Amino acid sequence: MTRKIAKTTRPTNEIRDYDSAWKFKEIIHIEEEHKMSYIPTWERRAEQKGREEGVVLGRKEGARSKEIDIARKLLRKGIALEIISETTGLSQAEIESLEVKQ
Repeated sequence: MTRKIAKTTRPTNEIRDYDSAWKFKEIIHIEEEHKMSYIPTWERRAEQKGREEGVVLGRKEGARSKEIDIARKLLRKGIALEIISETTGLSQAEIESLEVKQ
């Protein structure tokens, strides 16, 4: 018994299509890298500056919130407004408004 082994060969056009698709992907990738290298530099700088400003603003808001919390706790304990103002850095008017809100 003799078996015939079928030859499996790829048509040459499939190989060409694969090669051209691969080259096309490489070209697109190179073009994207090229765009990223010079177009968005101003965008990256603006984004970085925005982040830095956001961090600074967040820290200021956090510090202010902490000062207000401390002032409320001191008010509950009956500490004088002048002492609370010196301790927290809040004005007496701001502390008085906290008294009303409680």
